[in-house]
Amino acid sequence: MSLVSISVRSAQDAAEAYVLSRRKSPVLSTAMAIRAIRTLLPKCQSTDRELADMVASAAIHRGLSVSFDGADRGEVRVPHEL
Repeated sequence: MSLVSISVRSAQDAAEAYVLSRRKSPVLSTAMAIRAIRTLLPKCQSTDRELADMVASAAIHRGLSVSFDGADRGEVRVPHEL
């Protein structure tokens, strides 16, 4: 299942889709998940930490192992002006 083949409306949807697409991986990397979500949703206003938490929650719910290797940068996203 491709991440882009799923209708994604929010960062949470993207996190869920990413976890589903990687469910056979032995360990899910939050750094790779963050990179994939930001590619899919370039205007996402969630911080890396928030995205990592969404991914981890979805992965743990499905019994998957998680490597927290991508949320320590302290990056903060500034909302875009509408």
